[in-house]
Amino acid sequence: MKIQKNFDRSLFYLLEVISLISFLGGSVYKIYSLNALGIALTLILTLVIFFILQFFWKKNNFLETGAEEAETAAGGPVLAFTYLGLWLVSVYILFLHRSSAALISPWTVLPAYFFILYGLATAILLLIISRRRTFPSFLLSLHYFLSFSVALIIYKIGYGFDPFIHQATMGLIDKTGSVEPKPFYYLGQYALVVIAHKLTYISIIRLDKVLVPLLASLYLPFLLSVSFPLLKDKKTTALAALAVLAIPLPIFILTTPQNLAYLFLLSAIILAPRAGSGFEIAFIYLLALAALLTHPIAGLPALALALFLTVGRKMGKAKKFVFPLLAVLTAAALPLAFYLFEKSYSGSPASFDIFKSLADIFSSFRMDLAGQENLFLNFTYLYGFNFQTIYLILSVAGFFLYRRKDKEFSAIFAYLSLSLLLAYLLTLTLPFRFLISYEREDYAGRVLILSALFAAPFVFSALRGMIAKVLARGADLRLPFAGLLAFLITASFYLTYPRFDNYFNSRGLSTGRSDLEAVRLIDKEHRGDYIVLADQQVSAGALREFGFKKYYEPHESGSVEAAPATCGLKETSDCASKPAPDPVFFYPIPTGGPLYQYYLAMVYDKPSRETMDKAMDLAGVREGYLVLNKYWWAFPKILDEAKFRADEWWSIGDGEVYVFRYERDEKLPL
Repeated sequence: MKIQKNFDRSLFYLLEVISLISFLGGSVYKIYSLNALGIALTLILTLVIFFILQFFWKKNNFLETGAEEAETAAGGPVLAFTYLGLWLVSVYILFLHRSSAALISPWTVLPAYFFILYGLATAILLLIISRRRTFPSFLLSLHYFLSFSVALIIYKIGYGFDPFIHQATMGLIDKTGSVEPKPFYYLGQYALVVIAHKLTYISIIRLDKVLVPLLASLYLPFLLSVSFPLLKDKKTTALAALAVLAIPLPIFILTTPQNLAYLFLLSAIILAPRAGSGFEIAFIYLLALAALLTHPIAGLPALALALFLTVGRKMGKAKKFVFPLLAVLTAAALPLAFYLFEKSYSGSPASFDIFKSLADIFSSFRMDLAGQENLFLNFTYLYGFNFQTIYLILSVAGFFLYRRKDKEFSAIFAYLSLSLLLAYLLTLTLPFRFLISYEREDYAGRVLILSALFAAPFVFSALRGMIAKVLARGADLRLPFAGLLAFLITASFYLTYPRFDNYFNSRGLSTGRSDLEAVRLIDKEHRGDYIVLADQQVSAGALREFGFKKYYEPHESGSVEAAPATCGLKETSDCASKPAPDPVFFYPIPTGGPLYQYYLAMVYDKPSRETMDKAMDLAGVREGYLVLNKYWWAFPKILDEAKFRADEWWSIGDGEVYVFRYERDEKLPL
C-alpha cells in the first residue's frame, strides 16, 4: 500500500539523518563545540550530505522497500483491533505500576497477569501476520516497543547508573557548549540528544531515556522486514522478525552510548547485503562512523564490515586473500586497544592466555535443567540456561541456509563473527585493573555480543527457514508451533529485564525517591565544603539533582593509598596505591573516583571516623556524610555503629535511608 511504502521510505531517511547528526555533530563537538554556531554547522552539513546521498540512492533504488498492497483476510480488522486493545491495556498497566521506589526488578511491581496479556498479544500478532501475504511493519514496531519499554516506563526516576552520568554531561554541554575532556567516544549520542533537545525543546532526560528503546523498536522489525534481498516471502519474513523477540535483547531496553552504537552496527549488518554500489556502501560507512563516535567497541567492527564490503565489491578474486587478512586485523583490534589502555594504566598487564579463555567459554555451553519455581519460570530458565547453545545451533544451521543464496555475505558475516569470537577469547585474559571488580567481565562480554550480532543474519535465516517449513504443513503443526513461539517470546521478555526469583538475583537496585531526598537533605544541611560516601545509586541521584556541581583538587595530605585496600574486597593486589591525579567529585563514582573505596570500607569493614577522616583529607574538607540504604546486606550492624560514631544523623522514608554527618575540629590541620 502507498501509505506503508511512504512510511518505510521515511524511516530510511530518518535513519540517514540520525546517523549524519551523530557523526557530524560528534565531529563538530570534538573539534569545536555544540554551541549555537556548532549546531548550525552540523545541521547545514547534514542537509547538504543528505541531499547528495539521496540523489544517488534514488538512481540505484537503494531506498526501495518493496512494500506491496496487503491482501484482505477474513476477520483481519477484528484481530487487529483486538491486538491494539491488548497493547493499550498492557501499556496502561505499565503506567499504572510506575514506581519511584528503589527496585531490584520491574517484575516485583507488575502483576503476574501482565505476562498473560503479553503472551496473548504475541499470539494474536502471530495470527494476524500468518493470515496476510504482506504485512505492515508498524504493528511489529508496536510489539517491539512494548517489549523494550518496561524499564523506560516502570522506573520513574531512571534505570541503571551510566545514564545519569551521560545525562548530566549532556546537560552541561547544553548550557556551556562543551565539557572537558572530550574523548573520542560518547560524542555521537551526546550530539544527537543535545541537538534534538535544541530543536524540539523536549528535556534531555526524556530524550535520552527513550532514544534506544524507540529507535530499536522502529528499526529492527522494519529493517528485518524490508532489507534482506534474499527473502522475498514477506509473510515468512515478518513472522521471523517477530520470532527475533524470542532472543533476549537487554541491550535495547536502556539508552547508553554502547547500546546506541550496537544499534548503529546492527543496522549496518542488516543493510549490508543491499549495498551494491559505492554510494550505497557509503551509507554503511556512515553508520560505522556514527557507531565509532558513539562507542568504538561497536564502531571498530562496524568499520571492519564496511571494509569487507569495499573489498568484496572492488577487488574481485583478490578478496579471497584480503578477507582473511581483514579478519585477523578485526580479531586483534579490540584486544590490542584494551591491552594498550591496560598497560598505560598499570604498566604490566597480564599476558594473553587463550587456553584459559577457551575453557571458560566452553564451560558456558552446557545443558542445564530447571525445577525450582512454577511452570512458567521453570520453562523460562530451562530456555535461558541453554540459550547460548540454542543460539550457536541456529547460527550454524543458518550459515548453511544463507550460503545457498549468497556465498559472499555468508563469508563476510562468518569471518567477522569468528574473528570477534577470537577477540573475545583474547579480551578475557586481560585484568582491566582500571575498572572496579564487578565491571571487569563486562568489557569482554561486550565483545561476545558483537560476535553474536554478526551471526544474527544466520540466526534470522534459520528462524525464517524453520517458519517456512511449518507454514508448508497443516494446522496440526502450525498451531502448536505458534503456541510454543508465543511462549518463547514471553519467556525471553521476562529474561530481558533484571530479575529477582529463586533462580536469579540481579542485585543492583534503581535510584529511588529516598535517595533523592537524601541528597537534597545533605545539600540543605551542609555547613561548608563536604564529601559524601554513598552507594552508586545515591550518587546517581546527586548527578540528577546537581549535575557535576562540586569537585575538589586532591589534598596533598590525602591520596588513594590512604583508602583501605578494599577494591573488590579481595583483589588487593589489583588496587594500585598512587596519588589521585584527577579532581575528586564530591560523591563516589565507582568507575572513576577514589571516594568509592572509602565507601566500601565504611560498609564492609566498619563505619569508622578514621576512614571518614581519610576521605575528608583526600578532598581537603572538614565535613563528610555517609548515606546508608536499608537494602545493604549488613544494614542493622552498620546502622548501630554509625549512629554511635557520627556527630549527627537523619532517617528518611520510614527508615529506607539514613544520613550521617561527620565533622572535623577546625583546630586540627588537614
